[in-house]
Amino acid sequence: MRIVYVQQYFNTPDASGGNRPYETSRRWREAGHEVHVVTTRRDPAGGSRAVETEDLDGVLVHRIPVAYHQTMSPRQRVRAFLTYAARASVVARRLRGDVVLASSTPLTAAVPGIYATALRRTPMVFEVRDLWPAVPIALGYLRNPVLRGAALLLERVAYRRAARVIALSPDMATAIVASGTPPEKVVVATNASDVARFDVPTSAGEQFRAANPWVGSRPLIVYCGTLGRVNGVTYLVEIAAALQRRGSDAVVAVYGTGSERPEAEDRARDLGVLGTVVHFFDPVPKNELPSVLSAATLCTSFWIPVPVLESNSANKFFDSMAAGRPIAINHGGWQADVIRAEGTGLVLPARDAEQAAAMLDEWLRLPEAERVACGERARKLGATTYSRDVVAARALAAVEAAVRE
Repeated sequence: MRIVYVQQYFNTPDASGGNRPYETSRRWREAGHEVHVVTTRRDPAGGSRAVETEDLDGVLVHRIPVAYHQTMSPRQRVRAFLTYAARASVVARRLRGDVVLASSTPLTAAVPGIYATALRRTPMVFEVRDLWPAVPIALGYLRNPVLRGAALLLERVAYRRAARVIALSPDMATAIVASGTPPEKVVVATNASDVARFDVPTSAGEQFRAANPWVGSRPLIVYCGTLGRVNGVTYLVEIAAALQRRGSDAVVAVYGTGSERPEAEDRARDLGVLGTVVHFFDPVPKNELPSVLSAATLCTSFWIPVPVLESNSANKFFDSMAAGRPIAINHGGWQADVIRAEGTGLVLPARDAEQAAAMLDEWLRLPEAERVACGERARKLGATTYSRDVVAARALAAVEAAVRE
C-alpha cells in the first residue's frame, strides 16, 4: 500500500535529534510498502519555495521549505506550523495515498491529514508524539482564548476523524481515551531503541575519553538533547555544582542547543563549574552519539516540573537503553515507573539539587559491577520491549488495520 506520512520534522542519522520517522518509514519500506514522507527543509536556501523530493533508502521524502529553529519566539513558531500545515495539505492530497499518517507535534500536522482524506475513502491515522494542546496551554504559550479554543477543537476533530490513534506513551494513551476516544482505536507505540546502532566496541568509549582529557577516568554524566525551556537543564548544572561540593570527581557533558543554553552556561559560570565540571558542546549527529554514550557512566533526561510533560517519550530515555547505560530523570510518569520496576537508573527529585546530588553521589560510589548490571538491564529492555523493529511493526499493524477497516 501507499503510505503518506505527514511529519514536520524528519532527521536522518547524520543529523542531530530524534530520527523515529526515518527509522520507522525505512522499516515500512522494507516490509514492502510504498512510503512518502511530507516534511520540511528547515534551512531553505536562496528563498526557494519549491518542494524538493529525494529518495532515502527507498522512501520518497518531499521537503517543503519552512524555516524553523529552537530560538524562534512562540509567534514565529506558530507561523512556521501554519505554513507547513497549509503547504503539506496540498502535497499530501496530491500523493493520493491508501492511508495518511499525520504525526504531531505540532497539532497542526493533523490539518494535512484531514484535508488529504476529505471526501475520499482514505483513512487517516493520527500519531500523538506529545499531548498538544495540553502542553502549550500548561506552559502558557496558548493564552489567547480564541487560539486555545481552536486548538482544542482541532484536537477533538483529529481524534474523531482518525481510524486509529497512535500514542507514544501509555500515559498519552490514557489521556487520549479520557478525552472520549474509544480505547479500541488507540495503540501505544513508543519511541524506540536502536540497539544495533549503539552496539559499538568498548574501545569507542576509551577513544572518546582519550580524546577528551577533561574526562580521563572520572565518572561521566551525559545530557544529549534540546536545551529548551521545558528541559530545564540549568538544574543539571546546579546538581553538578552540588556534586563538586560533596567531593565527587564526576564531570558533566551537555550536548545540544536551544533557548535555555545561554542561561545554563551563565549559571555554570556563576557557580564556578563551567569548563571544569560542566562542559557544553554542540549537538552531535545520531551516528556519533554511540561513541559518546559508550564513554558515559550515566545518561540523563530532564523536564521542568509540569505534570503534563511526564507523559513524554524522550529519545534520551531510549538511546540510553540502546547504549546499555543507566539513566537518571527528574520526573514521574511512565518512564519513572519503568526505571523503578526494571532497575535501570535513578528517579531524582524534581528541583532539589542538593538531594539529587546526594543520590547521584551514593549511586556513583556503588561497586562498578552493580552499575554495569544496571546498564545491562537497560540494554536488555531496549533490545526487547522497546526495540525499534518491535515498535515499528506495532505502528504498522495499526496503519494496516485502518486500511482493512
